[in-house]
Amino acid sequence: ALNAATFTPTADTDYIVRARNAAYCETKNTARVTVYPKPAPAFVSPPLTACAGSTVTLTASGGGSYCFTYGCSACGRNPYTTGNDAPTEYDCLFASDTCIFRADNSYTLTMPDSGVVTVCVRVVNAHGCVDSACVTIDVYPVFTAGAITTASGSVGGRTKPGITIANATPASGGDGNITYQWRRSGDGSPATLTGDAETYDIGNDTSNYETAGTYYINRYAKDETCNTEWEESTGTYTLTVSGVNQLQGGCTFTQPEVVGTFQTFDKDYSPATYVTLTDERDSNNYTVVKIGTRWMMAQNLNYQTAMTYQPNSAEPSTSSGSNTALIGHFWCPGGYGTTTTTSTRASCDVWGALYSWETAMMVDGKWTSSDHSSSSWMQTYDNWGTYTASGNTQNHGRSDAGGVTDGRGICPENWHVPTDKEWGDILDEMETGTKNHNDSINWRGQTAGSRAKSTCTCNDSVSGSDCVDDAKANWYYHDTNSGTDNYGFRVLPTGNRNYDGSDFNERGYTALFWSSSAYSPPWAWIRGFVYIEATVYREYTNRSCGFSVRCVRDE
Repeated sequence: ALNAATFTPTADTDYIVRARNAAYCETKNTARVTVYPKPAPAFVSPPLTACAGSTVTLTASGGGSYCFTYGCSACGRNPYTTGNDAPTEYDCLFASDTCIFRADNSYTLTMPDSGVVTVCVRVVNAHGCVDSACVTIDVYPVFTAGAITTASGSVGGRTKPGITIANATPASGGDGNITYQWRRSGDGSPATLTGDAETYDIGNDTSNYETAGTYYINRYAKDETCNTEWEESTGTYTLTVSGVNQLQGGCTFTQPEVVGTFQTFDKDYSPATYVTLTDERDSNNYTVVKIGTRWMMAQNLNYQTAMTYQPNSAEPSTSSGSNTALIGHFWCPGGYGTTTTTSTRASCDVWGALYSWETAMMVDGKWTSSDHSSSSWMQTYDNWGTYTASGNTQNHGRSDAGGVTDGRGICPENWHVPTDKEWGDILDEMETGTKNHNDSINWRGQTAGSRAKSTCTCNDSVSGSDCVDDAKANWYYHDTNSGTDNYGFRVLPTGNRNYDGSDFNERGYTALFWSSSAYSPPWAWIRGFVYIEATVYREYTNRSCGFSVRCVRDE
């Protein structure tokens, strides 16, 4: 009864259509219906994520002509908006802007700063069959490394600064999976440091700052997707390191306060006033104190430049003849409370160096005159003045004889190794009992030993046996004989190297200091402090021993 029919093709092929009546009488005419394949657009390996500013190329398949459109959540372009004026040939009205017809099947676009990008393709085959597909891309925002607060600080050399860099702004953007690294550049060796996103504790450096100068510390950041290379944060922390400021014995001293530098000191400074002296030969800094009318180091000398370091107690061979220049050598104190044949160089940085008397008498740690080779000067005492049979009087080595100007020795220019008499005068100044430190030998005075010895609180930057508990205060016993340090002279129990070169010993028990005053070879005058004595020992001893040196200002 119908003269028309509707059917749905089930395959891409030709269909033949005939009509017949109820008696199955067919027409002689037939209709051929050709069904063409529908394009099946698809993106080849579409990225699901991309980085801001990057370019993305998408490849489609399934047709002969391609129409691409794109939009993003942040730019107001929506590929699903319809009803816009656009070419109608292939009905590309699903985009908000003009459909882009392309002869090939790829499309490249630059990602925006952030958001979600949607890219659609409409494909048209030669028969006008149309289909479309879309893909969305999550865009990571622009990466920034953040910032640290621009600031600066300063510290003495060979110390661990108690400084924390704070108030940092974390990095942002990228894929959000951000890692951090802190770096140090400038004088000295560049280093990679350990810190977190916001802070870095300079005091946690694995090594101290060995070289004076300016260091720049900054933070770097990266992620694993958009920023695989380290990017530097804005802002810089500048750390200025001065010369060596020894923390001798690991002590933090509470008295007296450092009030200036020696170069600008007032000659009328009161006693027990600290100032800082910089040794221009190696930039080491020393605290000096005025006792009576004399300025003297309150730290042991640690001059090492161009000299030979001896890690063991053996005496080095420094000269082979009367015309051979003699180069000085030094040792570093051994372990606390132990007797050992070896030491480490690091102990010099907290306790000062140990020198033989011959080395202590060398200007800048060397002789350049054959008059002071091992075959002459080291075996005589005439160049250092005469002495009496009792050994109580001599000219203290403070002459110009032998080519040495005013007994300077190993001390900085305008300073010198104190004579035996100068030691006595300084100790008499600190004495509250009998002032007899220049009289005879053996134990002198009554209280100067205790009043010169250090009292200290262990410094956190020195660990282990270099700083024992506060109750011992680095002297073996903590009692009235261990130290009241009334003048800030802070004598520490550095110990010594034995005269026969057999070992280092008595660290924690004794402090022994050279004077520039010679006695009959092979001896020279010294002063000694011992843990159980409130007095100070005056004697002459073998010049081959390794003792400490304190320098006094030329008057």
